[in-house]
Amino acid sequence: MLTMLSVRSTLAFDPFGDIEIHRGDLKVNTDLSATMQILVDFLKTNKRDYVFFPDYGADYDRYIGKSITSELVNDIVRRIRIDINNLEILPKGSYEVYGSQTSENSIQIRIILQEDDDYTIYLDIDKINGVTVG
Repeated sequence: MLTMLSVRSTLAFDPFGDIEIHRGDLKVNTDLSATMQILVDFLKTNKRDYVFFPDYGADYDRYIGKSITSELVNDIVRRIRIDINNLEILPKGSYEVYGSQTSENSIQIRIILQEDDDYTIYLDIDKINGVTVG
C-alpha cells in the first residue's frame, strides 16, 4: 500500500505547494478535498522525491521525450488506474480515467471522480515541457 497520508484530513496547500493559513491557523482539507489533494500530490511527485517515502509518487516524468502513440496513451491510462487502486483512497468504480493525444507533443489525461459533483483532474504530459497537473 502506497498511502502515506490520512484520507480523512490533511493540511491544505495552495497551487504553489505552500501551506495555506486561514484566520491565523493552518488550513485543513477534509473528506473529498483531502482525497483530491492527496491524488494531485501523488500525480505530481516522482519516486524518491520524499526521503522517508521513496516509493511514493507516480513517476510520470519517465514518459517525457517518448514518441506519442495510442499504445503510450493507453499505457499511461492503465498505469494511473493501477496507481489509484494501490493508493486505496478511492473506492473502485468511483472514478474514471480517459486519455487523448492533444497535439503532436502532448497527451491529456482526465481523472473524473463521480461524487455528488464531478471533479476532474487534468494531467498533461508534453514531451518537451514536461508533466503538469491541474
